[in-house]
Amino acid sequence: MRLQRWAPTSRKIFLVFLEFEAHVPHDEVEETYSKLKRDYFGHVSIGVERELRIDRDRYFRATWDLPPEKYILPTDDSLLILGPLRGRVAILTEVPRVWAEKALKFLGVYPLVQELLFTGESDVRKPAQEAFIKAAQGFGVPFSSVCSVGDQEHTDILPAKAVGMRAVRVGEGETQADFRIVKLADLKDLPLG
Repeated sequence: MRLQRWAPTSRKIFLVFLEFEAHVPHDEVEETYSKLKRDYFGHVSIGVERELRIDRDRYFRATWDLPPEKYILPTDDSLLILGPLRGRVAILTEVPRVWAEKALKFLGVYPLVQELLFTGESDVRKPAQEAFIKAAQGFGVPFSSVCSVGDQEHTDILPAKAVGMRAVRVGEGETQADFRIVKLADLKDLPLG
């Protein structure tokens, strides 16, 4: 699977939400956005709830309920990679459930991961080690038998390693992961068993 664009929730959608849903004056939306992003370390949904007193689910529905076909270019490897892992794969993501479910259904892999799908509604989310512990506990095996696969060192690799999991880095760059692969399809060639 490949993203056509980095994130479905654009800054513009959020700024419109601030102005029309949170009633932030037009000339203050940029500053409010920057403050929430800074003060809540990128987790603006927490700031929206705590500071603007708007329910997090309302925020997610307004800003993330988007058609995945506009943002994801499907490839056949999603099902081929995840299919054999049925019951042995979890998804831990910072995005809200409304987007994660739509995207995974669009890719045809939702039935494979729906029981172990951990999304960004909670205050405990990536890169918090507690989020990785919760996801790994769903397998009922020692953490050293669980492998985190991701493309971001700070949010996918380091917290997983800190709780005793193995890690696979997808992409380029320095890494502390146990393995590095170029694309997700290369997982099948790793000795992860």
